Amino acid sequence: MKERSEDILIMMEPGAQVSDEQLHKLDVDVELREGCEDVFIAGHLLAREQSTLDVEEELKNFKTHYPKENRRLSFTTSSFVPFRKTSIVKWVAVAAVLVGALVLLWPTQQEKNNNLFFTHDEHPQRISVNKGNGEEIELGLAVSQNQIDQKMVMSIEETGKDVTVNVPYGKSLELVLPDSSHVFMHPGSQLSYSSLFGKNKRDVKLRGEAYFVVSKDCHRPFTVSTEKTLTTVFGTEFDVTAWRDRPERISLVSGSVSVKLNDKDLEWQIEPGQQLNLSRYGYAVVEEADMEPFVSWRDGFFYFDGAELYDILKELGRCYNVSIECHEPELLKYHMRFIIPRNKDINYAVEMINRMQKVHASLQGTTIVVSK
Repeated sequence: MKERSEDILIMMEPGAQVSDEQLHKLDVDVELREGCEDVFIAGHLLAREQSTLDVEEELKNFKTHYPKENRRLSFTTSSFVPFRKTSIVKWVAVAAVLVGALVLLWPTQQEKNNNLFFTHDEHPQRISVNKGNGEEIELGLAVSQNQIDQKMVMSIEETGKDVTVNVPYGKSLELVLPDSSHVFMHPGSQLSYSSLFGKNKRDVKLRGEAYFVVSKDCHRPFTVSTEKTLTTVFGTEFDVTAWRDRPERISLVSGSVSVKLNDKDLEWQIEPGQQLNLSRYGYAVVEEADMEPFVSWRDGFFYFDGAELYDILKELGRCYNVSIECHEPELLKYHMRFIIPRNKDINYAVEMINRMQKVHASLQGTTIVVSK
């Protein structure tokens, strides 16, 4: 508990640089994120130009009117207001109060068993298309992927039905929409669009991750709807990441896009080379980002440059439909450069991990086991 309390104070200190290790802690520890959120709110209260502000009373009132489950805060790096130097003492005092409360409320529990941090689908499926009339078509692998896509689009266009495309773990798909836009779908993703697609608007709904190459049409906007955001474009290339267990992310390769939050009247214009990251709490940050990983996915490659082994292995788990097991979690923090073609088999991927000589990976049935 003491270590967690220190993490809160260090990460929320004005001007602090949060490390990858600290971000990983925030990702796996719900209570730690909530503690940081409370300190963040306290800091914003202190930033007000009010010399007689009763911080503890203000924070109490805020929590009463805005419980955690309904709370949505939003800021960008350019609009964030730093804490005043004169408020630091008060801010630390409030943080101490919050940490003290967390000491009393934090449950004493054993560390979660995260040896197995990705589980494969025991019943692998084929790529399928569900039509609005309840009909489901499974796509086989008898012909090349491009041929499958083209035939599927023609059939859908003629029926005039709503469509949902499901791509299970272990599969990926380049989908060609009726307007000739291309969607490169990641394993485990789902894309839906209605029979009205292309009439006045081009609307799709995404769960998972996909790279879009949108045909230019200034009169018919193209929108991607997820659980939390709505992205609007007219003709561009961009990636949308919308997994339920990860923060949403919109990454722009070319052109321009507009991103809105579904539950807020907030909108961002993103420029090429920028990425909007939306946290689980609704914080939005626009920042510069490397687009090479997304372009490489479009071109058929895994591309990780300086990424944590944790992220690399989880992506391999989805793409090859294998479980990932690691009994020494500290190994997952290694940063690696990992670039291989996606058409290589799982044995090749495991061999390339071992060639980096940082960890030992072995394929045991349907599980990649990682050790020293």
